[in-house]
Amino acid sequence: MTADLSWMLEDIVSNVPRARHAVLLSADGLPRGATEGLAEKDVRTISAAMAGMQSLSRATAHFAGTAGDRQWSQTIIEFSHGWIFLI
Repeated sequence: MTADLSWMLEDIVSNVPRARHAVLLSADGLPRGATEGLAEKDVRTISAAMAGMQSLSRATAHFAGTAGDRQWSQTIIEFSHGWIFLI
């Protein structure tokens, strides 16, 4: 059984101006925690989508630099109403 780590996210989101939610997932895309106000179905959907985005980001990192610079750090997705930071 994996521990629910939601308690860590509440403090982070409350200290980032205008942040609304945070989701923590494992490397294989399983939800490990989420802030209050997100439905469980949405947490699972976000976790799966972000795992896919991370995989795509890592797979294409070599296009962005030389051999020494090929480490993925983060992916930022912009919408008209906000941002997603995948770290």
